[in-house]
Amino acid sequence: MSDYTSSSDSRAGWFDCSAGADDIKLNTHWMDGYNDSQKHAVVTHEFGHSVKLAHGPKIAVMDTCPACCNPNMSNNLQSWDINSRITTYGGTEHEAPPCSTAGRRRRRRRDGLRRMVGLRLAAGG
Repeated sequence: MSDYTSSSDSRAGWFDCSAGADDIKLNTHWMDGYNDSQKHAVVTHEFGHSVKLAHGPKIAVMDTCPACCNPNMSNNLQSWDINSRITTYGGTEHEAPPCSTAGRRRRRRRDGLRRMVGLRLAAGG
């Protein structure tokens, strides 16, 4: 995960999947003004892209504007997100996606992401 600052970029975050990148990029121009719930929504949304989930309806974490999040949503995966994961990887709601080198890379990235978000939230940023 990396930060950048751009007032001309309307995205709060994006997943860079260009050759060899596999990086979640967060735009501090927007993220610095978000509350913890909005930050959580953006990071969860971009992580969803890292595991190949596409944009979804407004009731999903994968909504095209996660920081605008539905006030009734807890920023946890919704049924649409779970069904999208099942469609992509197969299995059931409680089964893990198939293990692969890419899956191990994603898990390492996810674990690092959780640590980084926890540190940022604890530091008030």
